[in-house]
This record gives sequence, structure tokens and C-alpha cells, in this order.
Amino acid sequence: MKYVVIDTETTGMDPEQDRLVEVAAVWDDGSYSQSLVNPGARPISFGAMATHHITPEMVADAPPIDAALWNAGLHDLPSDAVLVFHNAEFDHAFLTSDLRMLPTVCTYRCALHLVPDAESHSNGALWYELGLNHPMPPEAGNMPHRALFDALMTADLLRWLIENVPVEGERTDTTAMRELYQLSRTPVLLKTCRFGKHRDTAWADIPTDYMQWVLKQDFDEDVKHTCRHWIGRRRG
Repeated sequence: MKYVVIDTETTGMDPEQDRLVEVAAVWDDGSYSQSLVNPGARPISFGAMATHHITPEMVADAPPIDAALWNAGLHDLPSDAVLVFHNAEFDHAFLTSDLRMLPTVCTYRCALHLVPDAESHSNGALWYELGLNHPMPPEAGNMPHRALFDALMTADLLRWLIENVPVEGERTDTTAMRELYQLSRTPVLLKTCRFGKHRDTAWADIPTDYMQWVLKQDFDEDVKHTCRHWIGRRRG
């Protein structure tokens, strides 16, 4: 099974309107590639610049998205190649349609399952908490929130997940990746509420009537799964 870790930097947070300004890939053999991307007429928001420090002048002569993806080696991937992201829902949406057809693994969601008590589930925080931090190559720029630096952190996290995800039978990269693929699609049992009047309260301690109200609202599936779990435990 071939897999490639991808990280992107963008002009903003809306995949319907915003565009890539940088893409990086880390391959399963440890090699890596990166390319700046010209976003065309879409301006880079100041908030985005404050995060990744990529300015309009830096991308003025960069290739457009198709050529940039080619430069990064993200073309003609086999149909069974797995794309790996930290927060796949965001990065995946900025890629071209042919890449969006490939299967994905989300290290963020996998970490929520396997490291539920982590202080933070950002790739940078997990990189330090799990003891994965090491000197980065000069090409990464020694700067988090640039695509290659973040992709290399995510690749380190992926290797930890491959070595620690429970598997049946022999542990190989293929069997571990299959488990991570499933975990990426499995609702997470959240530990702490992150909104509303019960913010920072353990879900186990939140009143049932509040959870019943949550189930009627437009919250994500992880939140609703957690409410169903605790309501069921109390009924059971």
C-alpha cells in the first residue's frame, strides 16, 4: 500500500473560494517534496499570512495548482494510494478532483481515538507530547505552519500511529493503515464539551436533558455520538 502525507497552506479557510499557496508531500519511503502555488486572482488574507508567512510576492511567479501538484509529485498516483492529512476534511477540499477520489487517513481523528488524553490534538502539540520532535531539514524552514514542516510532523505522527494502533494478527504497515483508515471514519467518544454553558465539563458529568437538546441541534457526528453513548449508559 503506497501512502503519502500531504499538507497545504491556503489563502484562507473557505475551500469554495480560497486557493492553495503551498503544498508539500512526504512519501512512505521518507522522501519529500514541496511547491509554492500561485492562487490566481484570489488574494491571501492577512490572517492566513500571519499563520504561514507566505506573501503575495512569494507566490507571484509560482506555478498554478496543476503544475505545482506535478512539481510535488502528486500526479498519476495509483488508485490504491492513500492520502494522509492532519485534519483531512480541510486539506482534502483544496485538492484537484482526481486526488479527492483517492482514499484518505486523518491523523487528527486517529489521534483523538488513540491519544484521547493529549493536551492538544494539533499535529505540533502531539509531535512534542509523544516525543517525536527532532531537527528538521533545512528545506522545511524551521517554521511550523509551512507546508513541508507540517507534513514532516504529520509523517512522524503517522509512523507513531502505525506502530501503536491495535491490529489483529501480524502488524505491518498495510494492516495498520487499514485500521487507521477505519478509525478515520469512526465517530469519536469525546471526553470534554467544548462549547456552551457546559464548556470544559466532562461529557460524563453533563446533564441528560442538555445532551438530549444537543441531539436536536446541528452539531457534528462526534458530539452526537458522545451524547448517545452517555444517554445509553444512563438508561442501561
